[in-house]
Amino acid sequence: MSKPPCRFALSWRAGQFIVLAVLASLAAPAAAQQELEALAEELVQIRGEVESLNERLTGLREQHRAEMSSLAAQKGDLEATRRREALRIQQLEQDLGENRERAAQAGVAGEALV
Repeated sequence: MSKPPCRFALSWRAGQFIVLAVLASLAAPAAAQQELEALAEELVQIRGEVESLNERLTGLREQHRAEMSSLAAQKGDLEATRRREALRIQQLEQDLGENRERAAQAGVAGEALV
């Protein structure tokens, strides 16, 4: 009696293909793991860059606030100086007007003496 053909009998080529597929499926997780590790390392580097940039930005913000505060103080000082100078000009103009009036009166008085 002859043996019935095995349903699972494979050609040598098909067997090689299955072996390669199994090896590839075993290698795929290793490759995926390596890719995952590379991505994790890149993420760590990017987070470090973000932290560094954030610290730099914080420093620049503080520097900007200090400069703005200094400029506001300078503006206040200049505004006070401008007001003082405007008042001084007003007083000088008033003195000049009074001096002209006295000069005019002195001129009239001087003419009366002649």
